[in-house]
Amino acid sequence: MSDRDHFHRLRKYYSWSKYGYSVLLWDSKHFGFYPSDREVDEKDAQVAMQDRLADSLEVREDDRVLDAGCGRGVVPVHLAEKYRCTIDGIDIIPFEIERAKQRAGQRDVSDRVTFQVMNYADMAFPDDTFDCVYTMESLSHAPRVKAVLQELRRVTKPGGRIALFEYTIAADDAFTRHEKRILNAVAEGSAMDGLTDFRHNQFQHVLEDCGFSNVTVENISQHVLPSLRRLRKYAILPYYLVVKPLGLYRRFPNITSAVAFYQMAENDKIRYNIFTATT
Repeated sequence: MSDRDHFHRLRKYYSWSKYGYSVLLWDSKHFGFYPSDREVDEKDAQVAMQDRLADSLEVREDDRVLDAGCGRGVVPVHLAEKYRCTIDGIDIIPFEIERAKQRAGQRDVSDRVTFQVMNYADMAFPDDTFDCVYTMESLSHAPRVKAVLQELRRVTKPGGRIALFEYTIAADDAFTRHEKRILNAVAEGSAMDGLTDFRHNQFQHVLEDCGFSNVTVENISQHVLPSLRRLRKYAILPYYLVVKPLGLYRRFPNITSAVAFYQMAENDKIRYNIFTATT
């Protein structure tokens, strides 16, 4: 599969799904973090996830931060507002970047947040530009995950921090034939070409192979399951009435993943993790 084909599928996926993200997730592209010590709704849980990101990066006011795959700018705008850092957001989808710029203007943080269309596998930034970098559920869209990780390391200053909020999946033999079919269909339909590179208990070694140090991994799946459960509630009817009977898993990857991935996550076949490291 060529890069051109991949980016065509990625743009097509986000064109199809943009209204769903607006209505159900308020333009976010990430799940929520539900704390153990208090009850929160989904919107508060999404803010809690963004704050977990800031904690993982140890963001400081004078930091220059890179959001690699920023979508509509929800996360960088929040970080700029609350933590007063300077953020560069990049994304390969032009209409997402336009919406991110609008958001920054509406929230009066355009002086601290910059958005531009850019491929995170081939960035225009000089070496050693950023104090810290992160991805929030965007790295699995990379056709060549190691190439992106090497590029992220290149643009991060020596001693800089990286945080990756990403999924991992179990070994192939843990999945039934039907589950494998669904995984492949969702990956194809949502252009998550790098998903199979994210394996339980192995992806941290990929980071080490790419030159990162002090690699840690935290499985926060139990804090994310309520967010998955909420999406499953909205998706379960169309899934069982239309998608599953007609085998339209690839055509409706978000509906499919909302139902099937919740079940896999309950059985530890899919995890949600926080990876941190330094350069």
